[in-house]
Amino acid sequence: MKKAAFAIQVKTTIYNEESPSHGVLSMGTIALLRGVERTGSLNKAAKDMKMAYSKAWTLLRGVEENFGSPLIARDGARGSTLTSEGKRFIELYDGIQEEIQEYAEKLFEERLES
Repeated sequence: MKKAAFAIQVKTTIYNEESPSHGVLSMGTIALLRGVERTGSLNKAAKDMKMAYSKAWTLLRGVEENFGSPLIARDGARGSTLTSEGKRFIELYDGIQEEIQEYAEKLFEERLES
């Protein structure tokens, strides 16, 4: 097999096993949080992702309920900003995702060569 023709991508999902809520931290949730950080608006972040505002709101509310922390601070017409917990969850997710991805690539390479 040609190594260049294959790649592996890991998609991490973080959730609270004890919570009845279905809110999870995933690549999509993190992208939405990054959009809020970049634009200062949940509405703009949702539009950039071609997502309805109501879906974005429901998604973030579920994650906040699941993890017991607000991830964005809403300021009415002035927009939204990430809370310290929102920033922390991005850092947490990114760190875990990077380590898992690196390990998966190494493992994939080893198995592909054997």
